[in-house]
Amino acid sequence: MGDNKVIIDGEEYDLDSLSDNAKHAVLQIQSLNSKKANVHAELSQIEMALSGFGSLLGAEMQEHNKED
Repeated sequence: MGDNKVIIDGEEYDLDSLSDNAKHAVLQIQSLNSKKANVHAELSQIEMALSGFGSLLGAEMQEHNKED
């Protein structure tokens, strides 16, 4: 293989040269970083949806108040 390089504390290592525990830690960190990115994207979507529904509610309330 040899193509699997990883940088740990500023040093580049061949993933295959690491212990099984180190490989496991690297994979877990990669997985968690991926999940973190997904959570940030989901949070952005939630914030946009909240803003949109807030705007919709504001417009509905303006219409409601015009009817009174």
